[in-house]
Amino acid sequence: MDVVFVHGWGFDASVWSALVSKLQNIRAHTIDLGFFQKSDDTAPALPDNAIYIGHSLGVMWLLGNMPQSLRGFISINGFDCFKDHVPPATVLAMQKQLKRNPETLMHDFWANCAAPPPRIAPYDFNMERLHEGLEWLKSWDESAALRTLSCPVLALASSNDAIVPKPMSETIWKNHADLRWCETNSHILPLSNADWCAKHVQEFIYAQR
Repeated sequence: MDVVFVHGWGFDASVWSALVSKLQNIRAHTIDLGFFQKSDDTAPALPDNAIYIGHSLGVMWLLGNMPQSLRGFISINGFDCFKDHVPPATVLAMQKQLKRNPETLMHDFWANCAAPPPRIAPYDFNMERLHEGLEWLKSWDESAALRTLSCPVLALASSNDAIVPKPMSETIWKNHADLRWCETNSHILPLSNADWCAKHVQEFIYAQR
């Protein structure tokens, strides 16, 4: 079973390591969006008839880039549109801070995610790509793509997520997915609650065989 993983803003593909190690009988394809390394902006070849798993912004990226043939779709702390749920001033302030003091911004962001920094300082920030990702948050709307999904959809969310609050998750996923809650304040469930995620993801994968 092919399973594709895409991380969120401010992280890299390593956020999936713990979760992937706990899943059985899969071929994992992890896509790195380049926030800590240069990206050639070439869209990777995504396998058909696979299960797609995104975290946070990675969910919206997948909805905009996935092939037509999917076996299943999983959101973890994710969304189809950010700008319709969060005031524009929030992202604008992040963009200004990114220019002034990127390390402070990233540490504050990781703290709000209830997550440890993904890398040891000094950080190899790809400033252009981080800014581009914030522009995606400001402008992208993949709600139509979510509505057209014909495959089974699972959404894993945190009950006290500071980045994607519970009402936001409920609004986005209640009519489009099997929505399941983890009682935590983490915005990065694949890191903080890998066992919990693995249980639900593995059950979902087995159901799609």
